[in-house]
Formats: sequence, structure tokens, C-alpha cells
Amino acid sequence: MRIVRERACARKLDLIADLPDGDLLLIGDERALKQVLLNLLSNAIKFSHEGGRVEIRAWDARDGAVIIEVKDYGIGMSPDEAVRALQSFGQASSVTPRSYGGTGLGLPIAKGLIDAHRGTLSIDSSPGRGTAVRIMLARRPVRADPLAPLLAPESSEPDLLPAAESYERVG
Repeated sequence: MRIVRERACARKLDLIADLPDGDLLLIGDERALKQVLLNLLSNAIKFSHEGGRVEIRAWDARDGAVIIEVKDYGIGMSPDEAVRALQSFGQASSVTPRSYGGTGLGLPIAKGLIDAHRGTLSIDSSPGRGTAVRIMLARRPVRADPLAPLLAPESSEPDLLPAAESYERVG
């Protein structure tokens, strides 16, 4: 939040955090998850109307996942623009780069990093009303290596990362 607070202040935006009192346990690449949040908050600030607000919320889902949502009340996007915004170099509209700057990589990078964590990233947006980007991440580790199921011994917890000593050396 510190990194984006100055940008928000410069645009006279209220930056509101609704976070649990205790820590939320997330298992993943800390740097990648920080990058996702930075991208989402930067976009929310960039596309908000001066004097508006940007919210970040996090909570535990009933299924054990963690949900994080970044919401703005800015220019918003149509459904087609939201699909384009998730494509590399895909600006939501042709006016976006001229008016707001950017390369069109923030959301695709965020989505790719969340996908790599086996999470989901969804966009709920409406022109003139703003955008909410919601990410959902599992609390427990998931296999990062697509070959792990073939190399690991049978386990009652197939989604857990196998211990390093479970692998056999070949060759």
C-alpha cells in the first residue's frame, strides 16, 4: 500500500483497506503476489476519477481460499474491453493509451502470475461505474511442476507438493 499511496494522494483519491485483523496465510511466491497487487492497485488509481476512492479487501472464503479484491469507481470497461484488457498489449480501448498511458501488460501479467499459482482472476466492470478485480488463491500448496504427479509416490494428498526426498534420481 505504501508504494501506491503517493499516487493516490496526488490524484486526491481515498485509498481504503478492508483487511482482516490477523494475517491471511497465502502460500506462493511473495514477490509475484506483491507484483499482482501493485499492478491492480496502480490500474485502479490510474483509471479512477480524481477525488474518488480505491478499495482493497481481503477475506477467507468458506472453501479455505483467500479472496482479494481491488475496486475502483472510475471509468470502467465494457465486457469486450475487459476481455481485451487481459490480452498482452491489449488496451481496453484505443483511447486508453493516449489518455492514461501504459503498455497494456499489467492485467495480463497479473493474470499469468495468478494462473501460475493455480488461482483465478476475474473482472467485474461497467463503463462509468468502475471496476472490481477479484483474485482467489488456495491456502494450501499446489503442484507447481506438471511432471510431479508422475514422479511422486502415491499420496492421500495429491495436491500437496511432494517432499524432495520422494523423487528418485534417474541416470
